[in-house]
Amino acid sequence: MRTAGAAVLRSRNAGLATHLKHDKSPVTSADIGSEAVIRRGCSLLFPAIPMISEERAPALESSFEIPPLCFLVDPLDGTKEFIAGRSEFTVNIALVENGVATAGVIFAPALDRLYVAAGPRMAFMIDENGRRIRLDGMPHDHSHPIVLASRSHLDEQTAALVAQWQPCIIKQLGSSLKFALIAAGEADVYPRLSPTMIWDSAAGQALIEATGGVVLRPNGSPLVYCGSLINRGFVAARTRSLAAKALASIDSERQARLPVSNPLTEESSRR
Repeated sequence: MRTAGAAVLRSRNAGLATHLKHDKSPVTSADIGSEAVIRRGCSLLFPAIPMISEERAPALESSFEIPPLCFLVDPLDGTKEFIAGRSEFTVNIALVENGVATAGVIFAPALDRLYVAAGPRMAFMIDENGRRIRLDGMPHDHSHPIVLASRSHLDEQTAALVAQWQPCIIKQLGSSLKFALIAAGEADVYPRLSPTMIWDSAAGQALIEATGGVVLRPNGSPLVYCGSLINRGFVAARTRSLAAKALASIDSERQARLPVSNPLTEESSRR
């Protein structure tokens, strides 16, 4: 993972070659270089486990059948932040077993922070000095909830939802670093109602769930990885109670957007 991160930083220092993919999202030489490092490492260490990576995704359909055992990889998450010169980009690897993200690694190369999850209560942050800090999901009481939102992909529905939670502290940043901050107790909840891809969330979900948090679909069911490469929204939260509050707000916001029925109009239409 650190080797992939080093490849990302080398590409930035050497000058980036950037182009647009078929979906108009940017891809750089750093994405390609990191993907090559990870693919080579996974094939050497775990040759029997298939790897699904963002940079190989154009050949895949959204209804692609995800193998029961596989790695989900985003070699450079937060490409827009990376191009803009910010430090909020990450490298993500998750192990998915029968649709469940059971282990994950998130590395933030510019911050030199490595987050690792290997199952319940087995989550750690390894800082720039090599210290291993256990992320045990202990409660962190904030004076106001700290709500995370995407810097580059904040849709109107999510913005309206977050506005309901005032007073709260809203922080916008890119990449899966948002999941890591929740796992570390530095933030409380991350609602995402616009679509994302599965490699954007799997490693972060493994990390949060290893610390006792939850990542749920807007309908309250667990976020799982089977049948599609696309997530149709989720809520990531430090505790189940925080997730329940967020889901209630989502339901309230959706009800508010429903058209109000007019009994007189309905009666006329039935005549």
